[in-house]
Amino acid sequence: MTGPATAHQAPGGAEERLFSPAYAAATIGFAAVMFLTGFAALAVVPMLPVAARELDGVPLYPLVAGCFVAASLFGGVLGGDWADRAGAGRPLAAGVVLAVVTLVVSATSTTIWQLAVGRFLDGVAAGMIAVAINTAIAHAYPDRLRARALALMSTCWIIPSLAGPPLAGLVAEWWSWRAVFFGLAALTVIPSLAVVLLLRSRSWQAPPEEPEPGRPESGRPQSGRPGSIRRRSAHHGPR
Repeated sequence: MTGPATAHQAPGGAEERLFSPAYAAATIGFAAVMFLTGFAALAVVPMLPVAARELDGVPLYPLVAGCFVAASLFGGVLGGDWADRAGAGRPLAAGVVLAVVTLVVSATSTTIWQLAVGRFLDGVAAGMIAVAINTAIAHAYPDRLRARALALMSTCWIIPSLAGPPLAGLVAEWWSWRAVFFGLAALTVIPSLAVVLLLRSRSWQAPPEEPEPGRPESGRPQSGRPGSIRRRSAHHGPR
């Protein structure tokens, strides 16, 4: 790489950026889904003690609070293996559908065990979504933009940890802790549907890159081995 990502020129002569016309739809869709997934993972944590008291399940609060993290690890492994075999579209579609369903399950909880199951399955969904999006990034962007795209996804995961808890706390105070889960389920539907439809088309895939001057062809990832690209990108998910 001879310069910053934004300094490279597209075939038409314009600078290639994450939000240039060729990549704007993928960038916005991926970022929105990752942001809402991070919000569901992190912003609801301060509300869980309130929910546990209301559901008479304070002794089981540690289970409810911790099962999401453990489940997200399992979801990452499951989503990565699925993406290796079938591409990013199917695990991402399954992940977002599961996320919406489990948010509704958590919002309608009548017992602490139902809330625990909802949080566990939401963790599985979050792990699948994160890995699937990172896998899709390996195909949606050229090498020179891929690192920036992954950095943006990490930012979209971190911001909810800072802004999410106060916002979710205000919603819970004004209405109910259930309103936060219902709101997240509703907000997740539209961007998730847009991303799934985008992945079903072929227009989101970046064209093959020309080798850089002086760089041997063997140094580039081979298009005949997509699994190697997916496995490499699957390890760069948000932490």
